Amino acid sequence: MPKLTLSIIPKWPTYWLVLLTLLLTGCATTSNKSNTSKTKPIIAKKEEPIVRVAADIIFIAYTVDEYLTFKALLPYLRGRQILAKILVFGPALQYTSEHADVNATNLITLLPQSVQNNPEVLEKFQNSNRITLNNVIIDFMIKSTASAIMVTGISHAAQAQMTYFAYERGIYTVAFYDSFLTPDTNVKAQDWLQSKSNLKEIFLVGDYLIPSFEETFTNANITVTGNPAWTHWENHQSINKSNVLSTLKLNNTQKIVLFSADNDLHFKPSLMDWIAVMKNQEYWQGVIKLPADISQPLKEKVLQKIAQLPHIVVAPDQLEEVTLVNIADLIVTHQSIIGMKAAYLNKPVIYFTDKQYKNILIDYGLAQLAPTRAFLSNKMHVILDRPYSIPPTWENVGIPDNAIVTFGNRLSEINKKYKSGMSLPALKNLKLE
Repeated sequence: MPKLTLSIIPKWPTYWLVLLTLLLTGCATTSNKSNTSKTKPIIAKKEEPIVRVAADIIFIAYTVDEYLTFKALLPYLRGRQILAKILVFGPALQYTSEHADVNATNLITLLPQSVQNNPEVLEKFQNSNRITLNNVIIDFMIKSTASAIMVTGISHAAQAQMTYFAYERGIYTVAFYDSFLTPDTNVKAQDWLQSKSNLKEIFLVGDYLIPSFEETFTNANITVTGNPAWTHWENHQSINKSNVLSTLKLNNTQKIVLFSADNDLHFKPSLMDWIAVMKNQEYWQGVIKLPADISQPLKEKVLQKIAQLPHIVVAPDQLEEVTLVNIADLIVTHQSIIGMKAAYLNKPVIYFTDKQYKNILIDYGLAQLAPTRAFLSNKMHVILDRPYSIPPTWENVGIPDNAIVTFGNRLSEINKKYKSGMSLPALKNLKLE
């Protein structure tokens, strides 16, 4: 394996100058039906700052869940003298910029300020997980990131590109698949999976996923770690329910049904049917969690639909989904990942979707499937009209109890075996945004 070296002065003008030029001129949207398009080059601004980043491990997060996973690992790794940084873009970048409790010294932003201030370019790159980067620029980015280990999520095509070039340069590449769904049924992972990648190892949340990945990544090691982001959910179980109910203008006597549409591409029919079922169930209270990127016309349609139904409300954006799950007595979703997280907190979950839909929760009795309104109404009554019994334990699906320790220990092992021996510059000399 080639030895990694740290170049103090880049051969290109600046890191951001090159990346900005790419983003303004060289981004290409890839899909099965579209071809790569090129635009006329635009000269980048010369005042873009030079940013040099050095760490033992670089995490690359596109989704908020990926960011929360990697963030949860930082204290554990720091306690083992392992320096790790998180490169954020897309929804993860937006999340970190909107939350005051985020420690900026742990972050690297992929986009320079001049791109963040360009709405057209920003929307194109931030909101599509199909946007790929010019190979020359990806290669340059890898050279500019002095780390022995790279860990990416599996949600954006650019993440796959980075693993390919990092692997070629001797960096130990790891991909973390944070979903319970098998890869063939996970729509959001397809752009990553269909892109060219190169991995040394794959981390999975449960051992039931191993056969699916063994078939595709024959040369990569596979490790089952669980999901460290779940600590973020477990830590919210002590929330002040009265305050949340007051914000939602709900009472503490009637049971609450949460419909979550977050991270769900095709929730609209299920949501409208759920509203129809809840219309005459005035002895329950309904809460709707809409995606942050929902279109205004669709949002207005939902609000119009519940305008005459005072027992159903739309949750304000500032209330996190984990908070809503903790106050709810039942969670209904189409195919959102929220169902998996809610079930992990021992909440009853119903997937209101096609009868052909399958996932591990339904297979193991950790969630219910309702393909029609009648099934949904019946299952809601079964769950809410009697004391709820906790479903089988998570050990049945091969998910480790302490994901932070399992995940962190494996990274620590890799770091000890694979670290290149580079001397890292002092943190005070690094420019981090």
